[in-house]
Amino acid sequence: MNSLSHESPSATPVSTADQQRTADSWLDRLRPAHVGLRAELEVSRHLFRGVPTYVLRDPVTFKSHKLSAGDYQIYVSLTSSTSLGKIFAKLCQQNVLDVEQEEAFYRFVLSLAQMGLLSLPVSDGSALYAKYKRQRDAERRAKLSGVLFLQVPLFQPDRFLERTKRFVTPLFSRWAFSIWLLGLVGCILIVSVRWHEFRSPLGSMLTLHNVPLLWSLLVGLKVFHEFGHAYACKRFGGVVPEMGAYFIIFTPCAYVDASASWGFPRPLHRIIVGLGGMYFESILAQLAVLIWALTPHGAVHSAAQYAIILATVVTAGFNANPLMKYDGYYILSDLVGIPNLRQEAQQRVSSLFSRWVLGVTASVDEQPIFTRMFLTAFGLTCSLYKFVVVAGLTVTIAWKLPMIGIVVAAAYLTNTLRQIALGMYHQVQRQRTRPAQVRAAAGLATCLIVAGVLFALIPFAQHEHAEGVARRMNTTTVYAQSSGWLTQEFLPEGTSVATGTLLGQLENPELSTRALQGQYDAEQLRISLMSKVETDQSAASIAQQRHQAKLTELATSRDAVAQLSITSPSDGVVAHNFLRHQVGRYIPHGTPVAMVAGGPWVVQTLVSAEQLANLRLQAESPVQILFPAATTRIYWATVKRITQVGSRRINQVALTQLGGGDIAVSVDTGEAEQAYFEITLVLAPNQQADFVRQDMTAQIKFVTQRTTVGRQFYRRLLNLWNQLQQLG
Repeated sequence: MNSLSHESPSATPVSTADQQRTADSWLDRLRPAHVGLRAELEVSRHLFRGVPTYVLRDPVTFKSHKLSAGDYQIYVSLTSSTSLGKIFAKLCQQNVLDVEQEEAFYRFVLSLAQMGLLSLPVSDGSALYAKYKRQRDAERRAKLSGVLFLQVPLFQPDRFLERTKRFVTPLFSRWAFSIWLLGLVGCILIVSVRWHEFRSPLGSMLTLHNVPLLWSLLVGLKVFHEFGHAYACKRFGGVVPEMGAYFIIFTPCAYVDASASWGFPRPLHRIIVGLGGMYFESILAQLAVLIWALTPHGAVHSAAQYAIILATVVTAGFNANPLMKYDGYYILSDLVGIPNLRQEAQQRVSSLFSRWVLGVTASVDEQPIFTRMFLTAFGLTCSLYKFVVVAGLTVTIAWKLPMIGIVVAAAYLTNTLRQIALGMYHQVQRQRTRPAQVRAAAGLATCLIVAGVLFALIPFAQHEHAEGVARRMNTTTVYAQSSGWLTQEFLPEGTSVATGTLLGQLENPELSTRALQGQYDAEQLRISLMSKVETDQSAASIAQQRHQAKLTELATSRDAVAQLSITSPSDGVVAHNFLRHQVGRYIPHGTPVAMVAGGPWVVQTLVSAEQLANLRLQAESPVQILFPAATTRIYWATVKRITQVGSRRINQVALTQLGGGDIAVSVDTGEAEQAYFEITLVLAPNQQADFVRQDMTAQIKFVTQRTTVGRQFYRRLLNLWNQLQQLG
């Protein structure tokens, strides 16, 4: 038996008489059917680790399909002049197939028909209409999901590539590759020498105002990436029929149909096509390194740095990742010589699982032990990677969206588990006897229970993140105590001052004139008093009272004049200068003019009641702080104070959406939907940083007690229940 070994008799779903009769009925309908081969298909032969494989390319749909040598022998035996029943009998006479493989043979023919590799006679109108209806339903469902994932073909680039490939083909020569290697080494040296300068701004890369720039750079790089695949395919004689865009959650990503490379006989050529996109992106990355190194700080400098990150780190994490079905996967498949690598690995893992857990007998695997070990390891790694991604998305959605996140996460997880359960159910149903089915079901149930318990018991350190505002512990706002015109610029921010240091100078001629007039009047009253002391005691007493009142008025006027010189109320630094570049402006009494801050740096943040309950903070609890100006260093602080009563009124505008923060407040009232508690954190004495400025934002990471996934999920469910009760 040369083919269809994956469909052994033991795997045939004939556990009941009804199933046997159903199988016989559809086999009876297929035996007299006639099918033929499509003459326009392009066929090429390849060797993978010495094993021949045939690639069938459809020039109409531009899709390629791979068949083993045994399957290809069966495929070429199909002819429209002979019925399928006679073809199967002939294959059995030639010892290509066994009689017991009849059902597997017809399933193989049906799979060929589904892939569009056969020419089918139009003989069953109702069947064709049913197939047409299923296709229409599938298209309708695709349109519903197309809002989030939409593929839009834009143009046929083959003619353009044919006209321009002579300009690009030299990039795939050996001397061009040598120059690329030298440039790569040079860029690595440049970034290494200036590494501290390169990494410092990365912490603010994902801020909101950078999103349009990052979005534009990503789209441009991916278009260039796809042209790399296209030109590599043309370099070795392939056809590139289509180029367009994927819209994944409204984010465009370019794509190109380079499937013609599957027909290239040399694996090296297929690998070069797979690497072509990353090769082109790396050329842009090298140019970006030069621009970054030669330009001063500014928009061009930052854009070049972001392009370097997107073209290297992001591309390596996605396109080069063999666990995702992108370039890295197909390159690995060609390197190890295993077409359909993921499918082979998944079948290997499924076979081991079915054998050891469900008790399903399987055919003997004749592959070398190294190949079996590699497929097992790759299949387990892919399964683990998928599990981590699904679990991560589930936990993230449930955590970030308190009200509906738990519902979305549960639906997502349920759908994933449903697909796994359906596959396991089919494995159980393939058992011939009732005891075997019971054993398989028991093994499956045990595995699911153990997996669920282990998943619920996964420990993790729960972290809460929040934004904060840096301030000095002792902060005093200085107000204008007298009205006047600003005649002297206030001291700049960051200036160290002592108590009584002049911050700024006002001038008010009216106050000065009033003080001089008061001084003159007081002197005249004193002279009048002295003249009456010896002559008229009664008049002298009245003059004494008038003189005293005038002296009091004079003191008030002099104080008002003295307050025109605004001084620091304490030691510290000028944290804010509210009158910058306003010399000559009239400053009314009570206007805030400056802020003087002293003492150690503190960071004030706001957390919700739920976050505060999860944190379980105590005095002197350690907290991590990250400042945007120093993203490579983590600062440590301790909890100084926690307000006992929460407030919906948010005074720190920088923490609200009005100032670029995360807390949503009403524009009219400035109040949030829920109460927030203020936490004051004090930086340790050895953690005081010179670059910190008043009201500078910071990212705060609270490290809480370790918990488990199950306990956290239970808390989320309980929180959702409480919220639903409040709404009711």
